[in-house]
Amino acid sequence: MVARTIQFALGTAQWGGDYGINNTSGPPEPSAAQEMLRLALRTGITTIDTARGYGDSEALIGASLHAVGCGDSFRVVTKLHPDVTGPDTTAAAALANTGRSLSESRHALRRDKLDVVMLHRQQHLHAHDGRLWRRLRRQRELGLIGALGVSSANPSEAWAALEHPEIEIIQVAASLLDQRLARRGFFEAAQEAGKQIYLRSIFLQGLAFIQPRQLPDHLRDFTEPLLEIRGCSTALECSVLDLFVAYAATLPGCTVVVGCETVSQLRGIIAASEISGPSPESLCRLANRIVPMPARLLDPAQWREQKTVPSVQPVAAAGAAEMHAPDG
Repeated sequence: MVARTIQFALGTAQWGGDYGINNTSGPPEPSAAQEMLRLALRTGITTIDTARGYGDSEALIGASLHAVGCGDSFRVVTKLHPDVTGPDTTAAAALANTGRSLSESRHALRRDKLDVVMLHRQQHLHAHDGRLWRRLRRQRELGLIGALGVSSANPSEAWAALEHPEIEIIQVAASLLDQRLARRGFFEAAQEAGKQIYLRSIFLQGLAFIQPRQLPDHLRDFTEPLLEIRGCSTALECSVLDLFVAYAATLPGCTVVVGCETVSQLRGIIAASEISGPSPESLCRLANRIVPMPARLLDPAQWREQKTVPSVQPVAAAGAAEMHAPDG
């Protein structure tokens, strides 16, 4: 076992709705949200990840930060509404929608300047000849936005974002179950390019904690890798949660977004990051044994169902509602 360091961001997709394959409790009550913020601060978590498209998430964040009196202590990352433009949307309407999305985010979060704004859908980067992106750039020049980024839906988008000179921050999905970017050296390349990476879905929206026999039919292909991971956790005398957190910690230069709708989930994830974990050699051997999954199975947006029977493991709650963007 070896010590590790990891930088977390508090994910809040489930603060605005019943998000996550294992989420049985729904959004947190305001008191629980406030306690999560206090716990985050006590343990050095000072970034919150949200989006205009996450229901009432921004409003709950804004109210909770105000109630706790710690608004200035957190960097809030939000995303433009995913529906600011579409196939039949004119450029004028898309620009108006963009302005409305930013205004609503500022109002809900109770701050004049948005620390980070990402495109929720990376294809909007070039929509209407790039006019939406230029509007965001102008907002940054005026000091109304701190930094700009994109949320990449798949590895192809992530690599394209890496090549774009104006994108400062990229949010990507990766985990012990989804090693597509890691196996091609994306995270090292991002460091070299000076990009800041936010890593989401490290528990694949909570799938990591489902008992293999409880997988719904359309996700049965995960049986073998989940059994492999559980066997490794037994052999190494650590939890499944420990293995997934330890793997995320091996990906260089990342801020890891962890979604929680309960205080106990956040406590569990923090505890997993603070203990000594499996050795790099053990993690490498395990990672190499994980069978690559088809892209359609690694994107929860393509799952036909969003719920299943929750695992009875005590650690399951820690990953019950792992944030997934851009379709969270």
